[in-house]
Amino acid sequence: MPSRRKTWQGVVVGDKMSKTLVVEVSRRFTHRRFHKVIERSSTFYVHDPKGEGKMGEIIEFEVCRPLSKIKRWRLLRVLKVQKRKEAITLSDVPSDVLIAKKKVEEMPVLGMEADAGSVESVGEKSDSTRK
Repeated sequence: MPSRRKTWQGVVVGDKMSKTLVVEVSRRFTHRRFHKVIERSSTFYVHDPKGEGKMGEIIEFEVCRPLSKIKRWRLLRVLKVQKRKEAITLSDVPSDVLIAKKKVEEMPVLGMEADAGSVESVGEKSDSTRK
């Protein structure tokens, strides 16, 4: 027999806490007077005892007894698993991208073309500025 408890579906936007997920549920509706489609979102703190939910996944959760000051929801299941991104190494990056980045780093910054003799250290003041 299915549960009578209210269930929601949402996207995990935070998984930094242990056994807790931050889930955002978005809904769209038409404004009664202006007939414009409006999107509103609500944030829920969902109890995840096994640590199944990860950032970006779509989950289903239900209402439960208060588990803490802000947690009143329990994870039922993960509906859509987010693919994990693999680490990119320098060998995977094309060489022309690395060369372009190096050229950008070597370009002078506007307003900083002054000769090296006029550059002073941060703590020092020149004699012309002292009175």
